[in-house]
Amino acid sequence: MGIVPTSADAIDAAWLTDTLRASGTIDAATSVATVTAERLAAGVGFMGTVDRLRVTYDGGTGPTTMMAKIPTPDQHVRQLLAPARVFEREARFYQELAPQLPDTPNAYGVAIDLDAGDFLLLLEDLGELRCGDQIVGATLDDAAAALEALGRMHAEFW
Repeated sequence: MGIVPTSADAIDAAWLTDTLRASGTIDAATSVATVTAERLAAGVGFMGTVDRLRVTYDGGTGPTTMMAKIPTPDQHVRQLLAPARVFEREARFYQELAPQLPDTPNAYGVAIDLDAGDFLLLLEDLGELRCGDQIVGATLDDAAAALEALGRMHAEFW
């Protein structure tokens, strides 16, 4: 995939076309015509940035929105997190484990540059789902649903 973009604004149509083709998300006759990024989260509580990409295509179809998750550009924070390999572990989860598990977002692309310490995840946009509230906490029904989903995930490997 070449150089890993280090911001959503650096994701261009050519790079996204190559990435989506390599993952099988779009076919060889389809190319990305336009890609625009909308910042959703960064800063407090986040170790990186999360952007919604809006995508149009030529010659075929593909997902019209997806999430781009990129490590923080703050080198100090990246150095603090580096020993735990936080970004690498998440990227490898989507490369190696998520395809075998139920109830995980589709990964449309995973880009890793270990030498530079750069990672980029292109994930299914689940924005239509209800988001939990970390302050209020989970309801009993939400906690039960989470435990059932965890059980299904663990059962895949037992």
